[in-house]
Amino acid sequence: MSYLGRSAKLSLKAQEKVSFLATAGQTSKTGLSYTPSFIEIYVNGVLLTDTTDFTATNGNSITFTVALLLNDEVTVISLKTFTVADHYTKSDADTLLAAKSPIASPSFTGKVGIGSSSPVRQLEIKDDGTLGQAIVGIIADAGDAAGIFMGTTSNNNAGGIRYFTDTNKLTLRANDEDRLLIDSAGIVTKPYQPAFRVCKDTGDTSSTGYMVWNASKINVGGHYSTSTGKFTAPVAGNYYFAFRALTLSAAQTNIWMGINHNGNAVLQTYHTHTNHSNISGEAVITMAANDYVQTYWGGTGGIHTGSTSHHVYSFFQGHLIG
Repeated sequence: MSYLGRSAKLSLKAQEKVSFLATAGQTSKTGLSYTPSFIEIYVNGVLLTDTTDFTATNGNSITFTVALLLNDEVTVISLKTFTVADHYTKSDADTLLAAKSPIASPSFTGKVGIGSSSPVRQLEIKDDGTLGQAIVGIIADAGDAAGIFMGTTSNNNAGGIRYFTDTNKLTLRANDEDRLLIDSAGIVTKPYQPAFRVCKDTGDTSSTGYMVWNASKINVGGHYSTSTGKFTAPVAGNYYFAFRALTLSAAQTNIWMGINHNGNAVLQTYHTHTNHSNISGEAVITMAANDYVQTYWGGTGGIHTGSTSHHVYSFFQGHLIG
């Protein structure tokens, strides 16, 4: 039977409402959308009883047991069902909202892609072709020592690549030392680039054989040995070498000097002048790691090498070009 009030069917359900004015003797209404058994019908504000006052079984039409009067006000409420387990509770929502707040020291698992749906690297940033400028921008606040840092997590100062805003300097570090620097003027400094300049302080040289320049003026990395006279390449590359020698004051004939690479001659110079004359030579040699070079002295003359004053006259030097 009909009754006033609110149906229990409304509990935990949303609703859709359709209202219309009846025609005289109207017994049905079509064009609806509802779930059978989840529908309420009001006529002039009075709730009708399902199956007693109306029939609604097909989901799109209803049939009234008693014909309606002209201009009866009819309201059809379709109740939409849902499963509580498929919806978030307040606690669930609070947790999700909290997760959107700034996180201190966040960490991610797997690979992260920005503009890349299938990243193959731990962090992959890909331009979509619309930027027309640098893909990544890292901006430091005024006063920050480093605008960019890339290195190990264990010791941020020992190694990595850093850009310092205070000195406008890009620095590559390893083992707590600057290994490569580029300043704001574009000047590149490589403090550990292999380089050496050596002389002798054990008397003039007059006998033939490999020369041991035993006094080092520059020996970056210690790759020249003052005991063996060998420079050993720490890395593969092209190296520049040069030597210069001042002959003794007496008549010097049939003197020659050269550079040997792994025991094989790559450069030789020959001298037949008398009194103080210069012998010099230079070469670029492609070396593998652990290759070595030496200077060789031959002939029947001698050169000034035996005092500090002679260091400006006779020396052997070289460095890595790249």
